[in-house]
Amino acid sequence: MNTNETGTYTIPNLAPGNYTVTALSQKFQSQVNGAQVSAFQTTTVNFALSPEPGILTGTIIDTNGDTVSGAVINVRTNGGSVIGIGVSDQNGLYTVTNLAPGGYIVTATAPNLQTASQGATIQSNQTATLNFTLAFSPVTITGTILNQQTGETIAGAQIQVRVLDANGAVVANVLANEQGVFEVSQLAPSTYTIFATAPNFQINFASVNVPPGSHPNIQISIIPSPGYITGQVVNTITGDPIGSAAISVVNQNNVNYRLL
Repeated sequence: MNTNETGTYTIPNLAPGNYTVTALSQKFQSQVNGAQVSAFQTTTVNFALSPEPGILTGTIIDTNGDTVSGAVINVRTNGGSVIGIGVSDQNGLYTVTNLAPGGYIVTATAPNLQTASQGATIQSNQTATLNFTLAFSPVTITGTILNQQTGETIAGAQIQVRVLDANGAVVANVLANEQGVFEVSQLAPSTYTIFATAPNFQINFASVNVPPGSHPNIQISIIPSPGYITGQVVNTITGDPIGSAAISVVNQNNVNYRLL
C-alpha cells in the first residue's frame, strides 16, 4: 500500500481490532503509529517523516555459478510494500538507489529459477551489498478465493493475493482471475502464508507446505464488512505531503497484513 500524490492513503478490508501502522518512503526515515479499527468506521492515522537515503547493490547467479541477467529485484518494507525495484544486467549486477535507512526484505525473481529472499539493512549515505544464488526446479501454488458466508467463488472481483515465505518475506503478488482462481509460480519448495482480499471483504490468509515437485491447490475464504484506516504522511520539515510512502499494518494478534 502506497500513499498517493497528496500523501494520503486508505487501507480497506480490515477486520475490527488493534493495529500497528508503519510509514516508510524513499529519502525519508520510517515512523510507526497505533490504530484501533471498528466495523463500518474509518480510523485516521497521520505521519510526519524526516528526510535521508542509501543504496543497495549485488550480483545474481544460479547454482551453476552462471550470472543471471534480467532478474527482477524487489525491495520491500517489513510490511510488504515495494519501495524499490532493480533489474540485473548482463553481468548479473543490480543497483537500487534512494532507499530510506532501515531494514528491508529483498526478493530476486528470474524465469525458470526459484525466487529467493533475504534481509538487508540500509544506512544513510552508504551502499549495502546483497548477492543472490537462485536454484533451479521451482514449484507452483494454485488456489480459489471464496465468500465465507455463501461458500461461492467471488466472481469478477479484483481479488489480490500476496504470498509470504516461512520468514515472513513477501515473495509474490498476483491477481486472481474472474473465477476467483490464482496461480503463483517460480517458488522454492517451502511453507508459505497466502493473504487474500477483495473490495468490501476482510483480508484473510492460509498456510500451505509445498514439498519439491508438488503443485498444491488451496482455498481461502474471506468475509464481507471490513473496517478502514486512513491518514496522511508529510515531511516534518516542510509539511509537504509525501507521495508513494509505504504503509504497513499489524493486528492485535501480531499478524502483519502485508498490505495488498
